[in-house]
Amino acid sequence: EADALQQHYARLRETRAAANREGHCIASDGRWLWVVWTDSPLLDASGAVTWLLSTGVDCTRHRKALEWQGFLGRVSAALAAAPNLEDALARLAELAVPRLADWAVAYLLDQEDARIRRAAIAHREGALEHGIVARLPAEAPRLERLTGIVSRLRAGESVLLEEVTDELRQALATSDEHLELLRRAEVRSVVVVPLCA
Repeated sequence: EADALQQHYARLRETRAAANREGHCIASDGRWLWVVWTDSPLLDASGAVTWLLSTGVDCTRHRKALEWQGFLGRVSAALAAAPNLEDALARLAELAVPRLADWAVAYLLDQEDARIRRAAIAHREGALEHGIVARLPAEAPRLERLTGIVSRLRAGESVLLEEVTDELRQALATSDEHLELLRRAEVRSVVVVPLCA
C-alpha cells in the first residue's frame, strides 16, 4: 500500500490534477475504516505543487457490502458445483475460513439412524494445534445438554455462544479426550447455524 501511495503522489505532482484513491484509516475507537480520499494539489505562482488538500469519505459499509456479495457469490457457485451434499458441506466449511471463522465444522444428520456425524472440517493455518483435527470425534458435540439450543436449531434459528467457558466445554464434550481437545483448541466463541438441504 505504501508503494501505491508513493506512485499516486508522483502522478499528482506530474499531472497537477485532483485524483481519488482508496485506503485504510484507523478510527479513534481503533476500528479499521475504508476511506475514499480526494487529493487536490495546490500550486504556487510557478505552477509547482506545494500542498495537497485531502478530503475523505468513509466507504466502509459499501466496501463490506461488496465483499459480502462477492463471498455469497462464491458460496452459491461452490454449492451449485458440488456433486453431493457432503462435498457441498466441505466446500462451505472451506469458504467460511477465514472469512467468517478461524475454523468451521459441518455436521450431517443421517436420516437412516438419526445420528449426527461430522461431514467436513476446515481451519485457518495455525488456528489449531497440530494433530487436534485428526483426533476430534466424528459425532457432534452434545448440544442437547444446553438448555433451549436444540429447540432453536430445530426452529431454524442460528445460535451464538458468545463466550465458550470451561463449563460449556464440559457440557459439549463426548468424552474426557474430547474435553481435553476442546480445551487445547482454545475456542472462544461459537455460532451454530442449521442448514436445510
